[in-house]
Amino acid sequence: MGENPACIFVVTRGRKNEEILVLKGVHYYAQFPWFLCYHPRSCTQSTCFRGLIRFFCQSRVNSGNEAIDKAVIEDFCAYFVKYVNIGAISDPINCDNAWVSFTALHIQLPLDYKLVEEVENMLMIKECTISWVTREELPKLRKSHREAMEAVI
Repeated sequence: MGENPACIFVVTRGRKNEEILVLKGVHYYAQFPWFLCYHPRSCTQSTCFRGLIRFFCQSRVNSGNEAIDKAVIEDFCAYFVKYVNIGAISDPINCDNAWVSFTALHIQLPLDYKLVEEVENMLMIKECTISWVTREELPKLRKSHREAMEAVI
């Protein structure tokens, strides 16, 4: 019951965000990687969100090589650009006297980023396909995810 804080990753490639990472397949609407989280109100949010990104990525990697996994995560985290608190958004996942309050996290990779495959594997969700699309090619997104994207790029 009550508010459930969550972070939505808006991962882009290119200086002008030419491509956007999208997950398709679990729901009718496409989405971005996201996770529920908790952070104390007393934290410095930029530092806290960097830590949350790192923690989420650590929970997702499974190459079997800890040194490589750590290097990929650290490199990915270095491209964290900004966060925007979105707040609660009317969305089908908000029900049962509980709601999700979103923060958008923008990670902007270079267009020629060398670790794209590793990042895709890290952010992949079971039964989803992952793709990079332009804004013009964006499939229908969950409302909360579209608002997160519009807030950061």
